[in-house]
Amino acid sequence: MSLPYRVLWRSLMQKESLTISWSKTKQDLPPELDRAQKCYWKTLDKEWLYNGELVRLDRWAGKNGLHLLLSITDYKSLLYSHAHAENIIFKWGKEYLSRALGVSAIVVSSDDYIFMMQNSVHVGEYPGYWDVPGGHVDLPVSDQIPDPFADISRELHEELALSFEISQLTCMGLIETMQTFKPELLFLANCEINRRDILIEAKNSKDKFEFSKLWSLAVNELEDWTVENINHISPSALAALHFYKDYVRRAS
Repeated sequence: MSLPYRVLWRSLMQKESLTISWSKTKQDLPPELDRAQKCYWKTLDKEWLYNGELVRLDRWAGKNGLHLLLSITDYKSLLYSHAHAENIIFKWGKEYLSRALGVSAIVVSSDDYIFMMQNSVHVGEYPGYWDVPGGHVDLPVSDQIPDPFADISRELHEELALSFEISQLTCMGLIETMQTFKPELLFLANCEINRRDILIEAKNSKDKFEFSKLWSLAVNELEDWTVENINHISPSALAALHFYKDYVRRAS
């Protein structure tokens, strides 16, 4: 079975090994593509969607750590790219896809459980699918540069109400999905609290409406659970699970 993602770069990395070149510019789109994106956005249910600006991955290099070249895109472009990737590539080329940079994390409790969330039917990407906590790299404020480590920390706080409970945050690699070519940084978040406390904290999270179910799995349950749910797991979550299983295997 072919995987729904491909690995761009893979290595365990701390924040100091990630370097970024930041351009505060937005890509100029062909007029026809710009009109199509705006028309598509008008057809969507805005109660649950907001066209905020996001960070786009233009290029990357993986020698002596990971270097990312980033610029600006938005959520409207992201959703249109997801729905029309093949047509965009055929008419204008892959460089006109949104390429919004995502962040996802495997969260591991102190008693060695990981956590999967079933997306709400209202979310813009993979509604109803099993996923791991995550989101996107946001535009930085003022004269700062984007910080993927800070963004995944923020997502873990908003989705699971975790903050000081995270003892170590490690980047495991960079992938892109095969269907939409969306890039995603994958992280491992080790926590100082146990499974029970994480589930309790998550009930009070800011973004608990984004998922309909939060499920915990022991490491020895991962293989069977993944096989059973393979067609209902988002590509980035599946990649994160595979990366984590390899991490556990190498560490044992």
